[in-house]
Amino acid sequence: MALLGRDTEAQRQRAESVQAWVQARSPYALASAMLGLIAVVDALTLVIGAIAGLAAIAMAIRGFGDLRRLPGGFGRRLCYLGLGLGTLALTTSGLLWALLG
Repeated sequence: MALLGRDTEAQRQRAESVQAWVQARSPYALASAMLGLIAVVDALTLVIGAIAGLAAIAMAIRGFGDLRRLPGGFGRRLCYLGLGLGTLALTTSGLLWALLG
């Protein structure tokens, strides 16, 4: 997407390839990875990090189920990423809660 002027052919091809990559993944897997990243960044706020971590874990589990039903679906590594980051954020928030509380 060009800010000033027209898109070049290379920009259009890149946008189409990114769109194809996103559409080939499970939406739950993408949400899990994004929520896991948010959870780790906000783990120091305790509440937001814990809530986002729980949501990332829930989305990862839902993503694994979604991928089991879809033949040839992609996103298993994104689910693992969301599961790991969500667990890390929950652990960090729990430790901080125990130390500060």
